[in-house]
Amino acid sequence: MRQLMVGLGNPWPSPKMARHNLGTMVLEALAKQLDLEWSWWWSCWGWIAEEEELGFGFFLPRSFYNTSGWAVQRVMELHGLEAHQVLLLHDDLDLPPLCWSVLGGNHSDAGNRGVRGVRRAAGNVRRLRLGIGRPDGGDVGSYVLGKVEDELLERWQVMLIDATELTEHALELRWQPSPESC
Repeated sequence: MRQLMVGLGNPWPSPKMARHNLGTMVLEALAKQLDLEWSWWWSCWGWIAEEEELGFGFFLPRSFYNTSGWAVQRVMELHGLEAHQVLLLHDDLDLPPLCWSVLGGNHSDAGNRGVRGVRRAAGNVRRLRLGIGRPDGGDVGSYVLGKVEDELLERWQVMLIDATELTEHALELRWQPSPESC
């Protein structure tokens, strides 16, 4: 494996359709589209799907979102990968829903504890930020962990298709930073 894409999300009992699971949902959709099969790896506590011919893999840590860094670091060790070979997919409050941005590894985590944990354990990995927007008021934690509204869920289904195309594009571009796109 020469490149790895990691989808951040929370395992059960967190609602699968929570905003915080967008990175996981995008990778699951892409793996399905590419007809890849997932295998459980106890050594890194997560699911891995590999496309051997093209030399890339997907990883879904099954630790909680904010504590996934050790699992990412472990899968990188097992496959001999460095930070520049990893693309981390995660939800982002600072981008409006359905917007995205690819960042190089030297950008701030902007308070995202999952991103911070991965960077501390695995280095300055590149990131595919998937916009979820900020709540109009209230607790941010409840917002990212809360169930998606039906209207937004319908829009996300379109976004997952777009994000799948974006992810394939990111693979082709070897994950170079890009401007925001909506």
